[in-house]
Amino acid sequence: MARKKDQTARREQLTEAAQRAIVRHGAASVRVEDVAHEAGVSPNTVRYYYSDVDELLHDAHRQAIQRFYTNRMVQARAIPDPVERLVATIDSGVASGPDDPETRLLWEGTQRAGGSELFSVLMTTLYKQQELLYENILELGVAAGAFTLKADVRTVAQTLVALEDICGIRMMQNDPTFDRAVAKGMVLAYARLVTGLDLRE
Repeated sequence: MARKKDQTARREQLTEAAQRAIVRHGAASVRVEDVAHEAGVSPNTVRYYYSDVDELLHDAHRQAIQRFYTNRMVQARAIPDPVERLVATIDSGVASGPDDPETRLLWEGTQRAGGSELFSVLMTTLYKQQELLYENILELGVAAGAFTLKADVRTVAQTLVALEDICGIRMMQNDPTFDRAVAKGMVLAYARLVTGLDLRE
């Protein structure tokens, strides 16, 4: 049992190191040596726990995605008012900037999804989870009489997630005219349009 716990802890250490390596080098360029350097171990130690670097990168992205979504969900559920919950969820979905490590990891995962079925499933699952998060908030708001939506719940939720993704991509491309304030303003503008509310940051 102790050995299994040690192995689990070591693999978690390596996936966290892989996340840092991905942010630093990009997923396509990450080598075992890069992960070893971030973890402070030898390359052979990395290979012992992960014989396949693609498996390591998949685990690294999977954990990052779970953390990102779980944080958003927990934050949303802690806010009872549906209007405040919607604004807070938009806030948590917009990247802080081009150096945002979470968004960088998601961006790298999206790039790999085009050539990997595993990554495609991973990223599609994240999109669906985020859409459901928004759907729940919108349905709560409609039921409470707080929202009068101009489109169906699913379309609004999908559009909010798509806007967050587009804004993240623009920032990851280091567009000097596009920062967090602009991105958040865009998503809030759409939310105002479809809810009829004067949503404030």
